[in-house]
Order: sequence, then structure tokens, then C-alpha cells
Amino acid sequence: MSKSERRRDLRFEILRIVAMLLIVSCHVVANMGWNLQDEGSLFSRACAWAWNHCAGQIGVCLFFLLSGYFQVDKRFHIRKPVSVIVQTFLYTAGALVAQACMLMVHPTAGISAIFAPSELFRTLYVSILPVFNGTYWFITAYVLMMVVSPYLNIVLHHASRRSSLRLVMILMFVSLMPLVSLASLFWTTWVYAITGYLIGGWLRLYGESSRLYGFVNWWTALASVVTAYLMLVLFIYVALRFGFWSWLRSDSRSVFGVVPAVELIAAVMVFVAVMKAPAITSDKASRYVMPISGSVFGVYLIHENPYVRPNLWPMLTNLLPQPHSVFGIIGLMLVVVAGLFVLLTMCAYIYDNAIVKPLQRLLKLRLRAAEAA
Repeated sequence: MSKSERRRDLRFEILRIVAMLLIVSCHVVANMGWNLQDEGSLFSRACAWAWNHCAGQIGVCLFFLLSGYFQVDKRFHIRKPVSVIVQTFLYTAGALVAQACMLMVHPTAGISAIFAPSELFRTLYVSILPVFNGTYWFITAYVLMMVVSPYLNIVLHHASRRSSLRLVMILMFVSLMPLVSLASLFWTTWVYAITGYLIGGWLRLYGESSRLYGFVNWWTALASVVTAYLMLVLFIYVALRFGFWSWLRSDSRSVFGVVPAVELIAAVMVFVAVMKAPAITSDKASRYVMPISGSVFGVYLIHENPYVRPNLWPMLTNLLPQPHSVFGIIGLMLVVVAGLFVLLTMCAYIYDNAIVKPLQRLLKLRLRAAEAA
């Protein structure tokens, strides 16, 4: 995408930032040592679990929708998934090198454990091949989605408008099957990503002429998000009340988002509202938004790294007081999410420009030369 195209679609770059903030917020609820999901009243626990799933999965869905929306009319290049693979490897390898340096300087019990002879192979495997072993489920699903995107584009372009929409409806139904089945069936993270991609591509091709486009505005989008959250609160409260939540969360049918169709619908409403918003073409805004937007994958790769995560959240928990009220929880969450996002964005921006992007550019040149040959 050219610089002028990026400026015209600056609202979508802001959406990427918002999506990552939602993902970070769900990880704060899930990982901070406040035990919001396991202590307190059933209602407060249900609210915490619902935010964990609803906020995080709406953020994830928005990334899948964005991919379909912008890739449906483009020619596939292997450079794009390879670029993501390289970026992910460089982040996990960088974290491994940092851990090795800490082992020499300050060998804590946790760091020593991952380099113990019995764990060394696993440590190297997770760090060297992160995309292929599911170290980051979202990145693995994203890369596999991009690999099959040419075939998804064929479906969207050559099937009729109604047929492609029916396919999306079938996949949405499949997302609900694990909740009523004794097996996880066919709903996987890859199918999840493909469903989001197909919806995003359909919106690009047919969205503006659909009834949904005329119905959606910022108020209906906000109402859909609130409704999705309240539905999950109610569902999880009932599951906690009648004792089957522990079964759902631990079993293989505990799919991402609990009820994925709910988050997908809410994400689509938000996405369509952004589609209808006026284009943001300010060069001044672009200078600030684009570097932040370009660093959001780095934010995810840092704080979800399997060797960063066990150290990051206990450290933050020890630094901050334990909240004892709803307003205290919300206030501290806002502080943690904003502070963590700013800090990780700066780290990702520096690492990307110093290490990742130069190597990605070199690899792209090699791949272009190979394609030309």
C-alpha cells in the first residue's frame, strides 16, 4: 500500500491500535495477580471472565477483518507471510538472547530452569520455530490464513454475493457447535481466522451496498459491543452458578471467546462503523499514528512471549496495589493498559527499526529476485 493510500485509510490504522489495546486489556485481566477471575462473587468473576474473552476476541477479530478487507483485491505474495514469520522469529530469538544474558548476570530460578538440560531443547524449539509450534496462537493462525488467502479470494470473487454470505453463516454456525457437542469438532483457530478474513473480504466487495451498512452507526456499534459483553456475563454467570464453567474452560471445546459468533458480530459492527466514518487524511496525524500502528504486532510479540509473560505480570502485580473496589479495578486497569502499551510500543518501534525491518527488507529483495527469475 502506498503512502497516500495509508493516509486515506488512517482510520483503519487507528482501528489496529484500538484492537491491540483491547487485546492488552484482556491479558491484564487474565494475568495480573489480582485473581479477578477466580475470587469474589460469582457476578464479579463472570464480569472478569467476560471481559477477558469479549475484549480480547473483538480485538483479534478486527485484525482478521482488516486482513480480508485489504487483501481481497490484491495479488498474493509469499513475502507477506514470510515477513511475519521472520518478525516473530526475531522477537522470540531476541527474548531468548536477553534471557541468556540474564542467566549470566542474574540467574534467577525461573531463568535457570528454562536453560536446564531437561528443558533446553524445548526452549530452543519454542524460540526458533515459534510460528510452527503455536507459541503465539494468533500469529500461527494469521500466517496460515495468509497462506490460503488466494483461495479465499477466489471464493469471494467467483461465488455469488449470496453464496459467499451463506458460507460465512455456515462457519458462524460451526463456531457454536463446540458449545453443544461432546467434542471440539471443526472450530479451530485457523477456521476462526479464515472466517474473519472472509467477512472482511465480503465487506470490501459488498458491504457498502448491504442493508447492514445502512443500519450501522456508532451508536449501534457501541450497543452491539455492550450487548456482546452482557451476553457473555450472563452465560458465564450461569456456568459458574451451576458448576460447569470449570469444565468449559478446561475442556478442548473451550474455544476462544466462549461464544465466538458473539464477538465476531460485535467486531463486524465496529468495523462497518469505521468504514462509514470520514477518511482521515491529515499528514500531521499520520506522522503519529503510523509508527504506533506499525508497532502493534511487536507489542503483542513482546508481552505474549512465553519467557516474558511469566516475569512481566508478577512484576507489575508487585509494583501496583491490590484494588478493592470496582472503580479501583477499572482505574488501575486503565493505568496498566495505557502504560504497558506505551512502553511496549516504544520498545517494539526501536527493535523493529534497528533489527526487524532491515532484515525484512533484505529478505524481500531476495524473494523478489527469486520471483523475477
